[in-house]
Amino acid sequence: MKVSVIISSVDRPDRLARLLDNVSRQSTMPDEVIVVEAGVRPLDEAIVPPRLCGRVVAFHAPRESLAASRDRGRRAAHGATLIFFDDDLIVPDRYIEFALRHLDENTNVMAVGGIYRDPVTVHNRPWSIAIGRVLGIFGNGSRNRILVSGWADYVRGEHAKRMTEAEWLFGCNWAIRASAFNHQDVRIESRLEAWSFLEDVIFGSRITQAYGLCMRLLPELSVIHDAGNSAGRISVVTLRMRILYRFIFWRETLDDGSTTRAVRFWLGMLANLLLMYKQERRLWVLKECLSVYIGIYRQAPISWDHANELIFSTH
Repeated sequence: MKVSVIISSVDRPDRLARLLDNVSRQSTMPDEVIVVEAGVRPLDEAIVPPRLCGRVVAFHAPRESLAASRDRGRRAAHGATLIFFDDDLIVPDRYIEFALRHLDENTNVMAVGGIYRDPVTVHNRPWSIAIGRVLGIFGNGSRNRILVSGWADYVRGEHAKRMTEAEWLFGCNWAIRASAFNHQDVRIESRLEAWSFLEDVIFGSRITQAYGLCMRLLPELSVIHDAGNSAGRISVVTLRMRILYRFIFWRETLDDGSTTRAVRFWLGMLANLLLMYKQERRLWVLKECLSVYIGIYRQAPISWDHANELIFSTH
Protein backbone atom coordinates (compact mmCIF):
# COMPACT_ATOMS: atom_id res chain seq x y z
CA MET A 1 0.00 0.00 0.00
CA LYS A 2 1.64 3.27 -1.14
CA VAL A 3 1.81 5.98 1.50
CA SER A 4 1.88 9.75 0.98
CA VAL A 5 2.75 12.07 3.87
CA ILE A 6 1.34 15.57 3.37
CA ILE A 7 2.86 18.37 5.43
CA SER A 8 1.39 21.87 5.70
CA SER A 9 4.01 24.45 6.63
CA VAL A 10 4.25 28.20 7.01
CA ASP A 11 7.61 29.95 7.53
CA ARG A 12 8.87 27.57 10.25
CA PRO A 13 11.93 25.92 8.67
CA ASP A 14 13.36 24.78 12.00
CA ARG A 15 10.19 22.92 12.96
CA LEU A 16 9.73 21.59 9.44
CA ALA A 17 13.30 20.25 9.49
CA ARG A 18 12.58 18.48 12.78
CA LEU A 19 9.40 16.90 11.40
CA LEU A 20 11.15 15.78 8.20
CA ASP A 21 13.80 14.15 10.39
CA ASN A 22 11.00 12.39 12.33
CA VAL A 23 9.51 11.14 9.07
CA SER A 24 12.90 9.92 7.85
CA ARG A 25 13.24 7.77 10.98
CA GLN A 26 9.91 5.96 10.52
CA SER A 27 10.01 2.17 10.82
CA THR A 28 7.85 2.15 7.66
CA MET A 29 9.02 4.72 5.15
CA PRO A 30 6.52 6.75 3.10
CA ASP A 31 6.65 6.49 -0.68
CA GLU A 32 6.42 10.26 -1.02
CA VAL A 33 6.42 13.33 1.20
CA ILE A 34 4.50 16.33 -0.10
CA VAL A 35 5.40 19.64 1.53
CA VAL A 36 3.11 22.62 0.90
CA GLU A 37 4.88 25.77 2.07
CA ALA A 38 2.48 28.68 2.49
CA GLY A 39 5.14 31.06 3.79
CA VAL A 40 7.30 33.65 2.09
CA ARG A 41 10.13 31.30 1.12
CA PRO A 42 9.93 27.92 -0.65
CA LEU A 43 11.23 24.74 0.95
CA ASP A 44 14.98 24.82 1.55
CA GLU A 45 16.14 21.48 0.15
CA ALA A 46 19.11 21.57 2.51
CA ILE A 47 16.81 20.58 5.41
CA VAL A 48 15.65 17.38 3.68
CA PRO A 49 17.29 14.37 5.41
CA PRO A 50 19.33 12.07 3.12
CA ARG A 51 16.92 9.18 3.68
CA LEU A 52 14.11 11.24 2.14
CA CYS A 53 16.04 12.38 -0.93
CA GLY A 54 14.04 11.60 -4.04
CA ARG A 55 10.81 11.21 -2.05
CA VAL A 56 10.01 14.88 -1.35
CA VAL A 57 7.71 16.90 -3.59
CA ALA A 58 7.48 20.58 -2.65
CA PHE A 59 4.87 23.22 -3.51
CA HIS A 60 5.29 26.90 -2.75
CA ALA A 61 1.88 28.50 -2.24
CA PRO A 62 2.41 31.85 -0.47
CA ARG A 63 -0.41 32.91 1.87
CA GLU A 64 -2.47 29.83 1.06
CA SER A 65 -4.79 28.79 3.87
CA LEU A 66 -4.21 25.67 5.94
CA ALA A 67 -7.27 23.94 4.47
CA ALA A 68 -6.28 24.84 0.90
CA SER A 69 -2.74 23.58 1.55
CA ARG A 70 -4.07 20.24 2.79
CA ASP A 71 -6.29 19.99 -0.27
CA ARG A 72 -3.44 20.87 -2.64
CA GLY A 73 -1.29 18.13 -1.09
CA ARG A 74 -4.14 15.64 -1.25
CA ARG A 75 -4.75 16.29 -4.94
CA ALA A 76 -1.05 15.86 -5.75
CA ALA A 77 -0.63 12.62 -3.75
CA HIS A 78 -0.34 9.18 -5.33
CA GLY A 79 -0.62 7.06 -2.19
CA ALA A 80 -3.49 4.76 -1.27
CA THR A 81 -3.06 6.05 2.29
CA LEU A 82 -2.70 9.77 2.98
CA ILE A 83 -1.12 10.98 6.23
CA PHE A 84 -1.55 14.64 7.17
CA PHE A 85 0.86 16.44 9.51
CA ASP A 86 1.40 20.04 10.52
CA ASP A 87 4.99 21.23 10.55
CA ASP A 88 5.16 21.78 14.31
CA LEU A 89 4.69 18.14 15.39
CA ILE A 90 6.98 15.56 16.94
CA VAL A 91 5.76 12.14 15.82
CA PRO A 92 6.63 8.66 17.14
CA ASP A 93 8.97 6.54 14.99
CA ARG A 94 6.32 3.85 14.37
CA TYR A 95 3.46 6.18 13.46
CA ILE A 96 3.14 5.05 9.84
CA GLU A 97 3.59 1.40 10.79
CA PHE A 98 0.79 1.50 13.38
CA ALA A 99 -1.57 3.51 11.13
CA LEU A 100 -1.13 1.16 8.17
CA ARG A 101 -1.49 -1.94 10.33
CA HIS A 102 -4.79 -0.76 11.78
CA LEU A 103 -6.20 0.18 8.38
CA ASP A 104 -5.05 -3.16 6.90
CA GLU A 105 -6.66 -5.15 9.70
CA ASN A 106 -9.90 -3.14 9.80
CA THR A 107 -11.38 -2.69 6.37
CA ASN A 108 -14.41 -0.86 7.80
CA VAL A 109 -12.20 1.94 9.16
CA MET A 110 -11.62 4.87 6.81
CA ALA A 111 -9.25 6.96 8.92
CA VAL A 112 -7.17 6.87 12.09
CA GLY A 113 -5.42 9.52 14.11
CA GLY A 114 -4.17 10.35 17.55
CA ILE A 115 -4.39 13.08 20.11
CA TYR A 116 -1.79 15.80 20.31
CA ARG A 117 -0.14 16.95 23.48
CA ASP A 118 1.44 20.34 24.05
CA PRO A 119 4.76 20.48 25.94
CA VAL A 120 2.90 22.29 28.73
CA THR A 121 -0.53 20.77 29.28
CA VAL A 122 -3.27 22.94 30.79
CA HIS A 123 -6.06 20.95 32.42
CA ASN A 124 -9.59 22.33 32.65
CA ARG A 125 -10.85 22.61 36.20
CA PRO A 126 -13.86 20.46 37.16
CA TRP A 127 -16.11 23.50 37.62
CA SER A 128 -15.10 24.80 34.17
CA ILE A 129 -15.99 21.47 32.54
CA ALA A 130 -19.29 21.40 34.45
CA ILE A 131 -20.26 24.84 33.16
CA GLY A 132 -19.16 23.83 29.67
CA ARG A 133 -21.41 20.79 29.75
CA VAL A 134 -24.39 22.94 30.78
CA LEU A 135 -23.66 25.31 27.87
CA GLY A 136 -23.26 22.40 25.47
CA ILE A 137 -19.59 22.80 24.55
CA PHE A 138 -18.24 19.79 26.49
CA GLY A 139 -19.27 16.16 26.49
CA ASN A 140 -17.92 13.44 28.75
CA GLY A 141 -14.58 13.20 26.95
CA SER A 142 -15.06 9.57 25.95
CA ARG A 143 -14.39 10.23 22.27
CA ASN A 144 -14.09 12.91 19.60
CA ARG A 145 -17.74 13.78 19.19
CA ILE A 146 -19.57 16.57 17.32
CA LEU A 147 -22.11 18.20 19.64
CA VAL A 148 -25.46 19.65 18.54
CA SER A 149 -24.25 23.12 19.56
CA GLY A 150 -21.64 23.05 16.79
CA TRP A 151 -18.81 22.48 19.25
CA ALA A 152 -16.60 19.41 19.19
CA ASP A 153 -15.85 17.36 22.27
CA TYR A 154 -12.46 15.65 22.35
CA VAL A 155 -11.14 12.51 24.01
CA ARG A 156 -9.35 13.24 27.27
CA GLY A 157 -8.38 11.80 30.63
CA GLU A 158 -8.31 8.03 30.97
CA HIS A 159 -10.17 7.66 27.67
CA ALA A 160 -7.10 8.90 25.79
CA LYS A 161 -5.18 5.78 26.83
CA ARG A 162 -7.31 3.42 24.76
CA MET A 163 -8.67 3.15 21.25
CA THR A 164 -11.86 5.16 20.77
CA GLU A 165 -14.33 5.71 17.96
CA ALA A 166 -14.34 9.24 16.56
CA GLU A 167 -16.66 11.53 14.62
CA TRP A 168 -13.70 13.79 13.78
CA LEU A 169 -9.90 13.63 13.98
CA PHE A 170 -7.39 16.30 14.94
CA GLY A 171 -6.42 18.05 11.71
CA CYS A 172 -2.69 18.07 12.36
CA ASN A 173 -2.45 14.32 12.79
CA TRP A 174 -4.47 11.76 10.80
CA ALA A 175 -4.18 8.99 8.21
CA ILE A 176 -6.98 8.29 5.73
CA ARG A 177 -7.67 5.98 2.83
CA ALA A 178 -7.41 7.96 -0.40
CA SER A 179 -10.52 6.10 -1.59
CA ALA A 180 -12.59 7.99 1.01
CA PHE A 181 -12.49 10.99 -1.33
CA ASN A 182 -14.32 9.01 -4.00
CA HIS A 183 -17.58 9.94 -2.28
CA GLN A 184 -19.01 13.11 -3.80
CA ASP A 185 -19.64 14.71 -0.41
CA VAL A 186 -16.18 14.05 1.07
CA ARG A 187 -13.86 16.98 0.56
CA ILE A 188 -11.59 19.31 2.49
CA GLU A 189 -13.32 22.68 2.83
CA SER A 190 -10.71 24.71 0.95
CA ARG A 191 -12.77 27.92 1.18
CA LEU A 192 -11.67 28.32 4.79
CA GLU A 193 -9.04 31.04 5.08
CA ALA A 194 -5.89 31.58 7.15
CA TRP A 195 -5.48 28.89 9.81
CA SER A 196 -8.91 27.53 8.81
CA PHE A 197 -10.61 27.26 12.19
CA LEU A 198 -12.76 24.11 12.56
CA GLU A 199 -11.48 22.53 9.32
CA ASP A 200 -10.89 19.16 11.00
CA VAL A 201 -14.38 19.04 12.53
CA ILE A 202 -16.03 20.03 9.25
CA PHE A 203 -14.11 17.34 7.39
CA GLY A 204 -14.85 14.77 10.07
CA SER A 205 -18.57 15.48 9.85
CA ARG A 206 -18.48 14.86 6.10
CA ILE A 207 -16.68 11.54 6.51
CA THR A 208 -19.15 10.46 9.21
CA GLN A 209 -22.18 11.47 7.16
CA ALA A 210 -20.83 9.67 4.08
CA TYR A 211 -19.60 6.44 5.68
CA GLY A 212 -21.01 6.29 9.21
CA LEU A 213 -18.85 5.94 12.30
CA CYS A 214 -15.64 4.87 10.54
CA MET A 215 -12.79 6.74 12.24
CA ARG A 216 -10.69 5.81 15.27
CA LEU A 217 -8.29 7.46 17.65
CA LEU A 218 -5.32 5.27 18.53
CA PRO A 219 -3.07 5.95 21.54
CA GLU A 220 -0.07 4.77 19.47
CA LEU A 221 -0.56 7.77 17.18
CA SER A 222 -0.29 10.39 19.90
CA VAL A 223 2.00 13.27 18.88
CA ILE A 224 3.56 16.29 20.56
CA HIS A 225 2.43 19.69 19.30
CA ASP A 226 5.33 22.12 19.75
CA ALA A 227 4.00 25.35 18.26
CA GLY A 228 6.37 27.63 20.14
CA ASN A 229 5.14 31.23 20.19
CA SER A 230 3.01 30.92 17.07
CA ALA A 231 -0.36 30.83 18.83
CA GLY A 232 -0.55 34.56 19.66
CA ARG A 233 -3.33 36.51 21.32
CA ILE A 234 -6.91 36.84 20.25
CA SER A 235 -7.62 39.42 17.53
CA VAL A 236 -10.65 40.76 15.67
CA VAL A 237 -9.92 38.29 12.84
CA THR A 238 -9.65 35.24 15.09
CA LEU A 239 -12.77 36.26 17.01
CA ARG A 240 -14.87 36.69 13.87
CA MET A 241 -13.59 33.45 12.37
CA ARG A 242 -14.42 31.43 15.48
CA ILE A 243 -17.99 32.70 15.39
CA LEU A 244 -18.81 32.79 11.66
CA TYR A 245 -17.18 29.50 10.65
CA ARG A 246 -18.88 27.71 13.52
CA PHE A 247 -22.23 29.23 12.60
CA ILE A 248 -22.01 28.15 8.93
CA PHE A 249 -20.93 24.66 9.95
CA TRP A 250 -23.80 24.38 12.43
CA ARG A 251 -26.35 25.73 9.94
CA GLU A 252 -25.24 23.44 7.08
CA THR A 253 -24.71 20.29 9.13
CA LEU A 254 -26.53 20.32 12.46
CA ASP A 255 -29.49 22.70 12.25
CA ASP A 256 -32.75 20.77 11.84
CA GLY A 257 -35.00 23.80 12.27
CA SER A 258 -35.96 22.92 15.85
CA THR A 259 -36.03 25.45 18.66
CA THR A 260 -34.09 23.05 20.88
CA ARG A 261 -31.10 22.94 18.54
CA ALA A 262 -31.18 26.70 18.06
CA VAL A 263 -31.08 27.18 21.84
CA ARG A 264 -28.11 24.78 22.10
CA PHE A 265 -26.27 26.75 19.42
CA TRP A 266 -26.81 30.11 21.09
CA LEU A 267 -25.79 28.72 24.48
CA GLY A 268 -22.60 27.62 22.75
CA MET A 269 -22.16 31.15 21.43
CA LEU A 270 -22.56 32.47 24.98
CA ALA A 271 -19.78 30.10 26.02
CA ASN A 272 -17.73 31.35 23.08
CA LEU A 273 -18.06 34.92 24.30
CA LEU A 274 -17.08 33.99 27.86
CA LEU A 275 -14.04 31.99 26.70
CA MET A 276 -12.74 34.74 24.43
CA TYR A 277 -13.26 37.39 27.10
CA LYS A 278 -11.40 35.16 29.54
CA GLN A 279 -8.53 34.98 27.04
CA GLU A 280 -8.51 38.72 26.34
CA ARG A 281 -10.19 40.78 29.07
CA ARG A 282 -10.99 43.82 26.96
CA LEU A 283 -14.31 45.57 26.35
CA TRP A 284 -13.82 45.40 22.58
CA VAL A 285 -14.05 41.59 22.77
CA LEU A 286 -17.58 41.77 24.19
CA LYS A 287 -18.63 44.48 21.73
CA GLU A 288 -17.24 42.61 18.72
CA CYS A 289 -18.86 39.32 19.75
CA LEU A 290 -22.24 40.95 20.22
CA SER A 291 -21.90 42.79 16.91
CA VAL A 292 -21.23 39.54 15.02
CA TYR A 293 -24.04 37.72 16.86
CA ILE A 294 -26.53 40.46 15.94
CA GLY A 295 -25.32 40.34 12.35
CA ILE A 296 -25.91 36.58 12.20
CA TYR A 297 -29.42 37.01 13.62
CA ARG A 298 -30.41 39.80 11.22
CA GLN A 299 -28.82 38.74 7.95
CA ALA A 300 -29.85 36.24 5.29
CA PRO A 301 -27.88 32.97 5.22
CA ILE A 302 -24.15 33.72 5.19
CA SER A 303 -21.96 31.95 2.63
CA TRP A 304 -18.31 31.01 3.14
CA ASP A 305 -17.24 33.82 0.80
CA HIS A 306 -19.39 36.36 2.62
CA ALA A 307 -18.02 35.17 5.95
CA ASN A 308 -14.45 35.66 4.70
CA GLU A 309 -15.30 39.21 3.61
CA LEU A 310 -16.65 39.97 7.08
CA ILE A 311 -13.72 38.29 8.87
CA PHE A 312 -11.03 40.25 7.07
CA SER A 313 -12.89 43.54 6.72
CA THR A 314 -11.11 46.52 8.30
CA HIS A 315 -14.40 48.16 9.27
